[in-house]
Amino acid sequence: MTNNKFWDAVSKTLAAVTVTLVVTLMLTPNAWAAIKYKTLHKFHGKDGSLPYSSLVLDTAGSLYGTASHGGAYGYGVVFKLTSNPDGRWTESVLYSFGGATDGIYPGAPLLFDSAGNLYGTTRYGGAGTCVSGYSGCGTVFELTPNPDGSWSETVLYSFTGVPDGFVPAFGGMVFDESGNLYGTTHYGGNVSTNCTNGCGTVFELEANPDGSWTESVLYRFDEPNGWNAFGPVVLDAGNIYGITSNGGGYRGPDCLDYPGCGAVFELTPNPDGSWTENILHFFTGQENGDGVFPTAD
Repeated sequence: MTNNKFWDAVSKTLAAVTVTLVVTLMLTPNAWAAIKYKTLHKFHGKDGSLPYSSLVLDTAGSLYGTASHGGAYGYGVVFKLTSNPDGRWTESVLYSFGGATDGIYPGAPLLFDSAGNLYGTTRYGGAGTCVSGYSGCGTVFELTPNPDGSWSETVLYSFTGVPDGFVPAFGGMVFDESGNLYGTTHYGGNVSTNCTNGCGTVFELEANPDGSWTESVLYRFDEPNGWNAFGPVVLDAGNIYGITSNGGGYRGPDCLDYPGCGAVFELTPNPDGSWTENILHFFTGQENGDGVFPTAD
């Protein structure tokens, strides 16, 4: 399956269940028959289309998210939903991606910092050309609110291809206690038989005093130890945990097209600054009934 066909299939599958944002209200603790469904907003294209990332809340109860397509230029938007006293919600587009160096097709959840700035990733855009028909290898961006209510976008990092990764994964990023960002890319890193575009990476972005950010590749996946990272990473007291949607060492009947059914991994830091991967679990599909191809958080 080509890169373009893969992402089109993923987009259509995810969009089919999340084109409309909904909220379910429980009227009484056990009255399942009384559950009510309410549509908060229907997208129309110019305000975004095909949203499939999760939402984040601010302290005022407003919702923020991304739509992978639509907007002023068709390359996706960052949006905000504000609750009104009458129970309705108002959507506003905070930023429309232009389709070039500023990013193309945002698909991951957003992340707030303590100052109210938003951070996210785009699958394409930025520097270079990693996939035929798409400009750029993906970006990490920041949106900063302005006094007039508008928002300004800054690209913190543009991925360059196989060495540092490309197509940041759908899971989004996380902060550590020092304000550094961690995330994964679906492609890039080590190239092999089934990872012709690279098996994916785990990366860190460290803020510099001058406002720039420095990217470091913490780990490059390979086929036996999981490949194509999909979800976000989770941090504990120094270790990193996550999933890969393929690989992991198992070669069974459910994983013939994509050798390996996926894995749960742990990265542990070493004194020399490198990281060691440990597979906590690799999936085996129907033979043991433990699942195949994990893609969620």
